[in-house]
Amino acid sequence: MKIFENSKSGNSYRRTSACGYCRKSGHTRRDCPHAKEDWVYLSVRKIPVDVTRIATNHWFKQPKYWGEWYTKCGNLVAYQSSLPKKGTKRVRSAPKCGFCGDPSHNRRNCDEMQKFLKLCKKANENYRKAVHKYVVKELGLDIGAAIEVTERDGWGANAKTLTHIGLITHINWDTVNVFTAFSGNWDTNEKYGQRFTINALIDGTEQQISIDQFVKDDFKLQRVVVHKGGRYNSCQLSKIIGKSEAPLPDDWTTSYGEAWDFLVRKRSIHKLDEDRVSRHIEDWANRT
Repeated sequence: MKIFENSKSGNSYRRTSACGYCRKSGHTRRDCPHAKEDWVYLSVRKIPVDVTRIATNHWFKQPKYWGEWYTKCGNLVAYQSSLPKKGTKRVRSAPKCGFCGDPSHNRRNCDEMQKFLKLCKKANENYRKAVHKYVVKELGLDIGAAIEVTERDGWGANAKTLTHIGLITHINWDTVNVFTAFSGNWDTNEKYGQRFTINALIDGTEQQISIDQFVKDDFKLQRVVVHKGGRYNSCQLSKIIGKSEAPLPDDWTTSYGEAWDFLVRKRSIHKLDEDRVSRHIEDWANRT
């Protein structure tokens, strides 16, 4: 999970001084001026003629996200309208659970949070079993597997496609988790998505291999690998020619639990619902 891995590496998963609505720096959602500007149009079910004028997330400018844009904008305008006027003395709100919002307890004794933690662990266990079953046992894609890769040499009409044989040296099995299969929008993918990356020894040099096209051609693989690794114009995995079927490690499916502890400390159930994380977790937790 990206926000968890960033926290371990010392990289902040928060964008410094960036508004959660328009993604511009210098203000927060609380005082974002663009929400009310957008709502003038959206409240009457209209999209501004010049969409590029509106300083919202770039993914709102795609028609398939306009319904979500409408909802987020309306909610933010309502929130801003509920805030006390400047100069008004703010009354400290009563303490409540940071996860579920119940005022009768906090995160340390929140039953709903414990229930969600169990779902996360079950979802990740089911996901990792599914990945091992298909990626390793059926495809034979694991460390030590022999693969064929293609590489573009040159540009334009003079470009050639070169073919190489390589040996897989690394797969990021320690960080592959249920969010490798998460499909959200640009913003939520950046927060939660986890890439699936492989390295291979090609002509004496170890390099990261792109699996984008390989996944695109395999419908079953698309269901478990959404966040693919690799770099532009790098060697592309084209075929597995020598399988490697390592056994499933005893503790691999049940590990990575610290990521879920981190998630429930940093996110409320309302935010997880809004980001469609809860739905993703429940879906994988209920798979057999």
